[in-house]
This record gives sequence, C-alpha cells and structure tokens, in this order.
Amino acid sequence: MSLVATPPDTTETPASRSFETGVLAFADKLRAFVRARVNNPSDADDVVHDVLLKVFRSRGRLRDPARLEAWIYQTARATIVDHYRSRRPSEELPAELVESIAPRDEVAQDLRTSVRAFLASLPEHYREPLLLSEFHGLTAARIAERLGLSLTAAKSRLTRGRAMLRERMLACCRFETDSYGHVIEMQPRRVDTCACTCDGADMASTFTVAPARDEDLPHVLDMLRSENLPTADIATRPLIHFIVASRGTERVGCAAVEPLGDIALLRSVAVVPAQRRHGVARALLAEIERIAAQLQVHELFLLTTTAEAAFGRMGFERILRDDAPLALRETSEFAGVCPASAVVMRKHLRRRGSIGQ
Repeated sequence: MSLVATPPDTTETPASRSFETGVLAFADKLRAFVRARVNNPSDADDVVHDVLLKVFRSRGRLRDPARLEAWIYQTARATIVDHYRSRRPSEELPAELVESIAPRDEVAQDLRTSVRAFLASLPEHYREPLLLSEFHGLTAARIAERLGLSLTAAKSRLTRGRAMLRERMLACCRFETDSYGHVIEMQPRRVDTCACTCDGADMASTFTVAPARDEDLPHVLDMLRSENLPTADIATRPLIHFIVASRGTERVGCAAVEPLGDIALLRSVAVVPAQRRHGVARALLAEIERIAAQLQVHELFLLTTTAEAAFGRMGFERILRDDAPLALRETSEFAGVCPASAVVMRKHLRRRGSIGQ
C-alpha cells in the first residue's frame, strides 16, 4: 500500500515551488534530528516520511515562510512522541523527550508575550496571582502567603483567572496545536481588534483595566468629548460602574455599564486614537460583561451613531428602536441625550456562576 498521498491541488505555482524547495533543502537536517531521537533506522525513516507528509498536507496553514524551519521541527517533535506512544503505549515517555516538544521557537515567544498582554487586561485580583504562578513559578500556597489570602481564595482566583484568560485569548486568536496541545501557530481572528502579539500585533498597546476613580473623571470626560459622546449626565454623578484602561500613567480608554434591572446599558465607550486596533475596546467590553454577570444582567444594550460595525464584530446585533425594553427607553441616553438616529444594539450574555473573591 502506498503511503504517499496525492495532494488535492497539484497546480504548481511559484509559492508552492518555493515551499517544496525549502522543505527539501531541510530534509538532511530533519533526518539527522529524527535519527538522534529514534534509534531504529527503519523507524526513523518512517517518522521522517510522516513528518514530510504532514508538512506538505498542511502547507496552506503556514502563513509566514520565515517560520518554515521552526514549524518542521515542531511537527517532527510531535511525530516522534506519537511514534513512541503508538509503539509503547503502556510505558512512560522519557521525560527528556516530552521536554523536547515544549515550544522553544518564536511561536512560543509570541505566545508568552501575548499571555502577558492579556494578563494586563484582567482585574488586579486575578492578574496578580496568575503573574506569580505563570511567570514566577510560585505555588498556590506561596501566592496565598504573598498576597495575604487563604489557600482556598488563592486557588479560587487562579482557577477563575485562568478561565478568564483562556476566554479572552480564544476570542482574540485562533491557535493551531500539535497532538499534545502545544501551540505551533497562532493567528488573530481580526487584526483590528487583536490584543496580542501574533501576526505583528504591537506590544506598545499593553494596558490595564480597572474601576474608575475620582481622579479619572477629567480624563474620562476628555475622551468622551473627543468622540462627541454624551457627557452632560456624567459629570454630575459618581463614576459608578465606570472602568478605565491605562497604559502606564496614560488613560487610553473608558466604558461604563448602567444597570436597568436584569438588563443594562453599555455606554461611554471611548478609546484614544493612538491605541485603537490593539484590543483596548475588546478588553473593556470583557470587563463590562464580567461586571454585568455580577449584577445578574442577561442582556446588554447600547446606542451608537458611528460604531455599529465594530460592535457587531463583538457580538452585538441591531434591533428596532420600537423593540427596545421600556427600562432602556426611559434612560436619559435613549430619551434625548443620544440623537433619534442612533442605532440600538443588543447582546445576549451567557449565564455564569457568581463571581466571588
């Protein structure tokens, strides 16, 4: 039986010729790499064949030709492990071989930097324990001691923080993994809202999101006025349920949620021009949704005259003004602060468990 698969598209193009040339030029290195890890020459040749087959079948996934060598090595490591697992499924895989497939190339570096970027967008009481755990190697017990928490509280924050981190990363990017779950490729779902470093995202946009304080009010008003957003009903009342995104000492974005029973109005969303297209708006919305979950809100509404497309990408849908709930129609924004031409949008929120510590 032939082990050579016929590719679905055999049309030769300059790009395909370049890819094949690059892979074939690397074949000797690949063979030496595999034979250093698989003692039986026949088995090693089979592994090399499998690696090349996987690489050619998946060549459409390689978006950056500069990563070809790293991608081949990553595929080879995973294939070697699969080989050992299939031959000796009851035996423990050698620790040094498991370690050898851990990502060490630029994909891993991008991933590590991206995790830091997303961590920066988490609330502080989740961010600090995760930083200590993931980047400083502290145990839950040490983290509890460092932060003055009970062990149960530390573990709870780590669990919830990891869940929030995973949700935000998956909302931003698509990840390709090998058979052992190691990331071998990452691409933004949308470049204009990506908050990480894949595909050239800019780390200069690293920011934190936190509840607004009294001293934030002038900056919030400036951001809203620069976007021609309503401010008349804000300056006269506390910044309740307002959040601010900051990069260092600079405020780069803001948003607020106005509870209306079991629904809420998302309002006052603004991002400074220099920090757009770096995920600030998405991070603000994620935090607003977390606050809404605490308030037992199941639907978010907003009014916009200019950002219907952007909010549509974040899960909102346009509805008729006549279909807006009574509680929303009675708000100052709906009744007169926003023009009658403003589009009404709605987003259903997933039911979540209560948010504790």
